[in-house]
Amino acid sequence: MKPIIATTDFSAASQNAVNYAADLASAIGCKLILFHVVQVPVVVSDVPMPEPFYEDMLESAKQDLKEIREKLVMRNKGKLDIEIEILPGSVSHELNEICDQLQPFAIVMGRGAGRSFEQLIIGSETFYAIKHLNYPILVVPESASFKGIKKIGLACDLEADEGSLPFAQLKELLLAFNPTVDIIHILPKEKALESGEVAESIRLQNHLNVYRPNFHFLTKEKVDNGLSEFAKQHELDLLVVFPRKHDFFGLFHKRVSRSVILHHQLPVMTIRGE
Repeated sequence: MKPIIATTDFSAASQNAVNYAADLASAIGCKLILFHVVQVPVVVSDVPMPEPFYEDMLESAKQDLKEIREKLVMRNKGKLDIEIEILPGSVSHELNEICDQLQPFAIVMGRGAGRSFEQLIIGSETFYAIKHLNYPILVVPESASFKGIKKIGLACDLEADEGSLPFAQLKELLLAFNPTVDIIHILPKEKALESGEVAESIRLQNHLNVYRPNFHFLTKEKVDNGLSEFAKQHELDLLVVFPRKHDFFGLFHKRVSRSVILHHQLPVMTIRGE
């Protein structure tokens, strides 16, 4: 089974995401990688950062990771295989490197509730990962806890081109949990379902028929609000969206902003389409 990578910066949001990732890894029987990057501060003068200062940062981070690992081992009664990876550099570069090496099942990242400078930094790294990494990114809000994944909502654009949805990764997710699958397509008000959208729904049905997905065609002024309402009404455990390489939220015709990730109270997984 592919491993799960849980990134941490030792904030409350990332600690909660690590706990979620540990429970998720335990549920599907895979290894958990605790991942932290020691970012070297930007030097604004010609004087380099003293080496002992950098070594102290590295050693402190190692100790923090070891403590997190020990707590998770106790929390999961030693049944979970947990490794630590700590690297110097930039989060985006090192995360890309380790993902290419390990080919993870998912990358789990935390999301806080505030708008502090720290949260802006966390957000920038999260959105870089979503936009550039070819692996599922699971964003866990600070209030969320793992209670199993029995109901998954797939927010799909039924005008997607042939081959645009990452069916291999999607089926891997569904195979791991065998959940109830709801495919959600939201139409603007007063817009009828077009023939191309009907054809796309049939294609999706053919690809995912073994999971017996339920299709929902909703009419809402704002896609964000429609997804939130649906998730609450149907008590979803996970919402999956499909940002594209050249069009960040192309599957919603650029009408879905970062609020899909930042404002949902349940975990959101992005699986990038082509």
